Amino acid sequence: GSSSCTLCAAGYSSAAAGASACSACPSGTFKGAGAGACQPCPIKTYADEAGSSSCKFAEAGSFVNATGANATTLCPAGTSSSTASAECDPCGVGTFSVEGSSSCTACAAGFSSSAAGASACSPCPPGTSKGAGAGACEPCPVKTYADEAGSSACKFAEAGSFANATGANATT
Repeated sequence: GSSSCTLCAAGYSSAAAGASACSACPSGTFKGAGAGACQPCPIKTYADEAGSSSCKFAEAGSFVNATGANATTLCPAGTSSSTASAECDPCGVGTFSVEGSSSCTACAAGFSSSAAGASACSPCPPGTSKGAGAGACEPCPVKTYADEAGSSACKFAEAGSFANATGANATT
């Protein structure tokens, strides 16, 4: 018999003391160089292949919220994540995202999302407007109006007419 033991390579471990062979660490686990057992990948990381010597960080737009993961989960629409995340963050008002997004996108001028976590934008209702960038649709100030949905700016009342309340969608 052999008078000395041989260390298993990184990503491999022996099943028990006195083992005669090394086997690959299962997916979801890893082992660096030297003696020891395969360890589960920590939260925010995963190992998608057997025999891993290290775990990979979850890519932007995905997350890992458990130890021993062998895959990531895509962020649902309306959320986003950066690299190495345990969860996805909801998009703010006036922004949206599709599944697997690493960032949220601002709604176009005249469009917004009314609540955080939106997967799409809607036109601003008449009487409101929104310029470019994130944010909510805002009521038109006194002396202005927006007679159409999806307005990027409120219009000033024409000569001979007036809009004497905020959020006007017509002039008098």
